[in-house]
Amino acid sequence: MRRAGPWGERRSLALALSSWVFTFGLSGLTPSVCGAEGVGADPRNTAYRVEGQEVRLLGGVAEAEAAPGSATKTRTAVVGEPTHGDLDGDGVDDTALFLGHDPGGSGTFYYVAVALRRGNGYRGTNAVLLGDRVAPETLVVRNGVLIAGYVDRRAGEPMSASPTVRATAYLVLQGTELVAIAVTGSGSPPGEAVREGWLTIGREARSFSPCGEKKTLRVSGEAPVLAELRDACRRALPDTGPYTPLFAVVAGRYGARPGDGFGAQYDGSFLATRLVRVWPRGNCRSEHVVLEEPTPGQAFTSPLTLRGRARGTWFFEGDFPIELRDARGGIVARHYATARGEWMTQDFVPFEGTLEFPKPERPQPGTLVLRKYNPTDSPARDDAVEIPVMFR
Repeated sequence: MRRAGPWGERRSLALALSSWVFTFGLSGLTPSVCGAEGVGADPRNTAYRVEGQEVRLLGGVAEAEAAPGSATKTRTAVVGEPTHGDLDGDGVDDTALFLGHDPGGSGTFYYVAVALRRGNGYRGTNAVLLGDRVAPETLVVRNGVLIAGYVDRRAGEPMSASPTVRATAYLVLQGTELVAIAVTGSGSPPGEAVREGWLTIGREARSFSPCGEKKTLRVSGEAPVLAELRDACRRALPDTGPYTPLFAVVAGRYGARPGDGFGAQYDGSFLATRLVRVWPRGNCRSEHVVLEEPTPGQAFTSPLTLRGRARGTWFFEGDFPIELRDARGGIVARHYATARGEWMTQDFVPFEGTLEFPKPERPQPGTLVLRKYNPTDSPARDDAVEIPVMFR
């Protein structure tokens, strides 16, 4: 029996039941709504693979007899509102959604699936089981990771108990297969957290700077996935120096500051247990801004042209401020990025901007800062994307 990713033994029964339901209970599905090569018109009208069986939705619903000649119906349907974001790195938003399956008995099984954008249509992925009679809540796509929030039961509680424990599943695409990499809050290892941030791996440096924490942590030499982190950095940034920061999503546990040697300069330690995803063009505010040029690790010269995509809400009168800062935070150059399309929208809009700066004596580490335009000057409305770079 295949286990449901990282959930362990308590998911095995639900998985077996749902597998039986889909194997024996989905004959006579609604007519195909998929076009050539299985591409559907939209996420509510396409096919998904649930426990190895193809389920074709029509208007977000698929119904079938529970067994030949049975009056009982099985029903699979989209639950709540889908969410959107790029999960396969092609620069085009895909769609993620919850699926609920009711086999006509006492249980309702909940899944997460993705509709990958393909031209003018969508291709559904496999569905990943969250559990039986859990309560789906939120879906977010950020830096190539699908984050599914739901409410589950405590380990050992009966199915009749109401879900009370909040859990989060982190899922990524491996090829075209949706895979759950980590789960927190429901039977997960004590103290383990999933964090996004800037990972730097080199011969004498291995650090992780989590988003929003203003600290740099020493990646523990005992980290179970240290070799995997090194390999991921080499693959993602093959033509850059050994100390180029790479944006990553990592699971692990926080620890105390190392007492001596190189570790004494850090704010603490981080024992990395699982690599969720590396996303070379990621950043801590990627749901608002994505920088496509310069590329990660590129040591650039003046003039520097920045290109990317930002939500229309990041602009004011079609512009937002951009800065280059040195390692001490001093401003090296400052200008504006300009929308290359209609910016009065909540969607992503292409932008372009240029920074000119004096040539330093040697390559210098710095930070690109892309600020949300704040015409009110209210600190509560400030926001910015900070990306480590090298300029020369």
